[in-house]
Amino acid sequence: MLNETWRLHQALEKLKIATDLQHPLIKPLPGSAKHILRIRLAKDGLVSDVEAIPEDERSGLWRIVQSSDGSFPVVAVNQPVLIAPGVKKDNISALASSFETCPYMLVCRQDWPWADARRKAATLLRKLRRKNEAEGFVQLIKRFSRATKIPGKLLSEIANAGLILLRQGKLTSPKELGELLIGPQTTRSGKSGKMSLMLVFDLGLNDGSIYSASLRSLVLNVLPTNLKRERQTRTRKLSGSSADQPKERSAFGGDGILLKEPFPQVKLPILGGYFPLFSMHSDGQAAKCNKRYGLTEFKGVPITAPQSRDMQDALTWLVTREEGTTWRGVASGKFEMDARTHKKKEKRDLLIAYVDEKPILDAKTASYFGSGGNITQSKFEVDAKAVCVALDGALQEYPKSKLNLFLIRKVSDGQAQIALAESPSVKDVLEAATCWQTSAIQNVPNVTLYLQPGRTFDKKPLPAVDNACPLTPYPDQIVRILANQWVRDGSSPKNRAGKLQKPDHAVVGPGLVEVLHLMLRMEGKWEPATKRMLDLLIQRITPLLIGIFGAQHAYGPRQAQGVHEPFFDYPRESRETALRAIAVLGILLDALESRKESYMKEAPYQVGQVLALADTLHKDYCIVVRRGQLPNSLIGTALMRRALDNPAGAIADLSERMMEYIRWAKVAQVSYEWPQDDQRRIAVNEARKKLRQYQPLTERMGSTVLPTECNDVMKAQLLLGFLATPPEEEND
Repeated sequence: MLNETWRLHQALEKLKIATDLQHPLIKPLPGSAKHILRIRLAKDGLVSDVEAIPEDERSGLWRIVQSSDGSFPVVAVNQPVLIAPGVKKDNISALASSFETCPYMLVCRQDWPWADARRKAATLLRKLRRKNEAEGFVQLIKRFSRATKIPGKLLSEIANAGLILLRQGKLTSPKELGELLIGPQTTRSGKSGKMSLMLVFDLGLNDGSIYSASLRSLVLNVLPTNLKRERQTRTRKLSGSSADQPKERSAFGGDGILLKEPFPQVKLPILGGYFPLFSMHSDGQAAKCNKRYGLTEFKGVPITAPQSRDMQDALTWLVTREEGTTWRGVASGKFEMDARTHKKKEKRDLLIAYVDEKPILDAKTASYFGSGGNITQSKFEVDAKAVCVALDGALQEYPKSKLNLFLIRKVSDGQAQIALAESPSVKDVLEAATCWQTSAIQNVPNVTLYLQPGRTFDKKPLPAVDNACPLTPYPDQIVRILANQWVRDGSSPKNRAGKLQKPDHAVVGPGLVEVLHLMLRMEGKWEPATKRMLDLLIQRITPLLIGIFGAQHAYGPRQAQGVHEPFFDYPRESRETALRAIAVLGILLDALESRKESYMKEAPYQVGQVLALADTLHKDYCIVVRRGQLPNSLIGTALMRRALDNPAGAIADLSERMMEYIRWAKVAQVSYEWPQDDQRRIAVNEARKKLRQYQPLTERMGSTVLPTECNDVMKAQLLLGFLATPPEEEND
């Protein structure tokens, strides 16, 4: 990420955008810390008060931590004080009794982590002792040094003071103190849980608090980034063997003292954790395997310490904006096992998007490429319009501006890598946006589908839509569409237990990188990406498209008889996926120069139209002649899979089986005994109309050489013909 974050830093520096200073050793409290106790120290170093810190105060706390050393001024307790198996930690009398009778553990007699915390405190004392504004912090360091000389005595004081406050009702819950004394409760399997207690050291009640933004900034400016090297340098100076360190050339220009420590880490949203700026050679605890290459950390790329801090600050500034503006979590096309539910869940990547000349736009730039969780029908068009207006404004102000896009993917717990890094011009992005929406809507025939009422992800109601049209997809929605293999014709009927059966299976698909190659027409990349996505789309989405539109063709007779319609086995989410997949077909065909005006006149599309019309004639015949008894699959739907392999063979089979239905449609008559709303009357009239649509189409096909095999483009055209509304009726 070095190149990308350096460009980001330069862009922010050029525009004089102030970033919050970061420090690789100053971090907030981890999310795993469930129990937090504030320990207030008096001037003599004795414990004056013990408090449970509420959840809303956690954000203001911070600590200095390096690797697995003891932190300061917040100390993590990794072992309980007492050996007290079976004691309940939420019982005050049991805790008091165990404190008096149970033996102390060895941890009380050890100096870790107190020795490491004292060393950090000593370093800060040397840096802050002459700064008047740090007087409170200096006082805490002195009190902390006195208190931790005998760790067992300090822990006893904390426990004793906590028990007194518990009896007085000043501590609201005994759980925090219980974990300090006896540890976490054992699990059902008999194993002891992991400690999640942290001790936050602070001044007395009347002396204020050290956890202020001003003190944190002061500490951030004076604290060395490598405490071990700081101690070594100080030792050399005291021994008189110090020498000025020579300045060297950085890979990003400029002279200075090169970084000789791990690269700074940034907490990246979506990926869940801290990741170094150059994790491919990370020497962190979570990526020890990199040591085998011998090019760990700073040995990989020479860079000065100030430059590394600048890049850390810039990336931190960018990913702390509102989600959707400069960053967005997007689908990766891959899945991982959820440890809680033991089911597959989607892995997500982090997409960064900003204009180099204007990083802050009045639009959610990153949302144009990713959908997030809550989707409505018109949201993409709304997002696209707002983003295009903002980008157009940036283009007018900065004609040569570029949109920087880079995709960060988590490789392991300690590594993240750049999966995509592109900087297309804003002008090209605007042109791609127009082409994307045009091809999704205008390069597909008239296709409609009924959407039943539903709800959004935040439980808001969605009204029914009688004739829903294809939905323009977000780029990462294409990733999700291609990461599912539909089975059972895409339907989701109930099993014997009354539960809906799963209509698809999660499979590995292409990532957002390939979709952006197509969207932005990246030279040398978009053509193979388009062909691969079309191949996968036909393989994975065809069962859903044939199943749902075949069920729509057969809708009616079963409903009139009070029998369950297969059309209702398709939930709204599946239908919306089908409509988005149709729009994707339009985008891919447009990229491969197959336009609607041309392919609608070609044989594959017309074969699909004939099969759709055959479905309707077959249904009408069954309503009148077979008294509404329909087979499991109508004739056109049954022949669709054969047509995708061999259109000529499918039409030959159809011609033999359709003779009876065509003969009936030519002579069918409406009985005067049938009511006006009778299904038979409607079926006869519909069959006559379909026959008038059917005959001109078949006559044109009679003079056409039908293909005996299909490539992917022809399969897409045939599918669209089957899904589209019938051709216009010809009066001649």
